[in-house]
Parts: sequence; C-alpha cells; structure tokens
Amino acid sequence: MSSTSKKLSISLLIALVGFPQISETIYTPALPDVTQSLGTTAYLVEATLSIYFLGFAFGVLLWGAISDWIGRKPTMLIGIFLYGISTALCGQTNSIEMLLTWRFFQAFGASVGSVITQTILRDAYDGSERAKLFSILSGALAFSPAIGPLLGGFITQFLGWRANFIFLTIFALILLDWTFFSLKETRPEKTVKLSFAQLKTLTFTMLTSMQLWGHILLISGTNGILFGFYQEAPFIFIEQLGISPSAYGCFGLLIAGALVAASHISYRQSQYWSGSTLIHMGSLCIICGGVFFVLLAMSGVLTFLPLGILCMILSLFSIFFGIGLIIPNSLSTALKSYQMAIGTAGSIFGGCYYILIAASTWLMGMLHNGTMLPLPSYITFLGAVILVGSFMCNSSYKIYLNAKIAK
Repeated sequence: MSSTSKKLSISLLIALVGFPQISETIYTPALPDVTQSLGTTAYLVEATLSIYFLGFAFGVLLWGAISDWIGRKPTMLIGIFLYGISTALCGQTNSIEMLLTWRFFQAFGASVGSVITQTILRDAYDGSERAKLFSILSGALAFSPAIGPLLGGFITQFLGWRANFIFLTIFALILLDWTFFSLKETRPEKTVKLSFAQLKTLTFTMLTSMQLWGHILLISGTNGILFGFYQEAPFIFIEQLGISPSAYGCFGLLIAGALVAASHISYRQSQYWSGSTLIHMGSLCIICGGVFFVLLAMSGVLTFLPLGILCMILSLFSIFFGIGLIIPNSLSTALKSYQMAIGTAGSIFGGCYYILIAASTWLMGMLHNGTMLPLPSYITFLGAVILVGSFMCNSSYKIYLNAKIAK
C-alpha cells in the first residue's frame, strides 16, 4: 500500500463509483409514466437504459487513457461536469429522441466514476488490501442500483418522473465540489504514456487473452442481469402485479441485501477461499436461481400473492447473492498483468464489458412481450454465459505484457 492510499477518502470513492449506477436505475419505476408522458412505446423507453450503457462504454474506453495523460483528478472533474449538464437536459426534454441523446451523454460523463475509481484503487493498493477494498466498493455497486429505484419510486409517485433528473443534477454539483476539494491525485510517476505501437500491442494482447475474456463475460453477464432486471421488473411489478412505484422501489432493498451479504462474505473469506472458488460458487447460485425463476413464471405461481412474491424473493436472492460473490473477485484480479498501463488497460477492459452490457439490455428490451417469462429466461441464459466465463478465467494462458510495454 502506498502512502497516497492513506490520504484517500473511502466515502468519496464509494460515492464516485456508486453515482453512475444510481443514475441508471433511479427512474426505472417511472418507465411506464415516461412511456405515457412522451407518447412513445415501452421498447423505446427501455432503450434509454440500453443507450446509457452504450454511452458508458464509449466513456470507459476514453477516460482511462485520458487519466494516464492528464491525471486521475482532472479527468474525474471533467467527466462529472459533463454528466451534470447532460442530466439537467434529460429532465427538460419533451421527446424520446432527445431523451435518448442526452442519456447517451449523461452516461458518457458518468462512466468516469466507474473506470477512474477502479484505476485509483489499483494505483494505491495491492494484494489482499486491494481485494478487500474492491469488496467494499462492490458492495456499494450492489447497493447503489437499489437506492435508485427506492428514491425514484417515491420521487416519481409524488413529484413526477422529471424530478428524478433534477435530483441527480443537484447531486452532480455536490459531487463536483467534493471531488475538487477532497480527491487526491494517485497517478504513479512510472505510468507509461503509450505510443500508438504500444497501444496496439496492449489491445491485441488483451483481446487475445482467454483469461481476460472470461472476466469480461463475468462482469458483463452479472451487470446484464442486474440492469436487465431493473429494466424489465417495473413492467412486471407495477403493471402486471399492480404494485405501486414506491413499493416496487422498496423491493429493491431485498435484492441489495443479497448483494451486500455476498460482498461481505467475499471480504471476510478472501484469505481462506480463492477468488476462482467464490466465482464458481456465484455462478452456480445464479443458474439455480434462474431456473427456479423460470419454473415460477411457467407455473403461474407468481400471480398468487403473496406466495408468488415470496417465491420470487427466494429466487432473486440466490441470483443476486451469486452476483455479489462474482463481481469483487473478478474486478480485483482481472487486470493484474497490465499494471504498467492500468488506466488504458482499464478503459479497454471496461469498454468491452459495457458494450456487452448494452447489447444484453437491448436484448431484454427486444424480449419484452408483456408477460413474465422473458425476464427469468434472460437471467438463466446470462447465468450460463457467466458459468462459461468462470471456467475461462482459469485458463493457463499467461501474459508477460509489462516487459513488452517497457521496451
């Protein structure tokens, strides 16, 4: 652990890594209202979530490399400023086309919080300390999407869907001020500013690594499930089961509890169980929960309240508990071989998995047909993808990139 790490505010890092997730889910309880307000279709409104991840992917591809050139703190401030402007414009739009546009730029700015916060942790910590802090941040990543629907449910019910973006704009201003005065620069002096040839070598080496693609499938699959759920669940809970937006938002806390519990176990057991063991356990939890969810939807049990809700809770707890085991252990180990150009490597890694997240949430929108079956089928499919990724991560393929980059 470097001396810089002792100066870092963990609370600030949690806020920075969490606000992009809150921004993605805060207005999900309002999706039916947005559909009516803008006079559009459920497919196009769900596309505002998919395009968010597309903008996120482009941001992740760029911010890491920019931070290697100008530093972590200036990059973070630029991204948050862009996020705040775009968020304010989201709340003012009167057409689905402009909402899609500004959601793209909102995500582009918000992505700085994800990629640069992870880069800062990789700069300042190593070994078991890094793994433990990634578990803490993964708990925040798990909990923050649930805060979004909880806040958004009450805001939408009492103030309307546009108020969600007003809330986020105010939060952006607070975060910009907090970052300016509290965030410490962590970019190491030995960071390599890559030439085009070195960037080409780095990109080729990463994209031909079986291990790295395993981690890409893990992170994209788990996040695809998480955000696919928040994308589709409002139409199931609010429209089909008749639950109010505020009650639906509270339901998200149960999911967050599973994620936080798993992150806590991962934090406590990291010195006893290997990361690969925890990842395999998480994959099996997702598969079992997904299959149970499919059976519930096919049998019609979900329509019998409260029994259906209780059974769904058991299924979703297994799914999201598995996700909570996978994410910290994958993120903390995925880029160990790329430390000399960690910002750029983080951009390539994040860009790949966010493109896949965008594709998976778009798939969820395409599957939407007004019934309950598409969501559990989608989750089970991604669970199988995650299981494949867990085995790919154990590939014996080794990377000796640092020596190549240093030449």
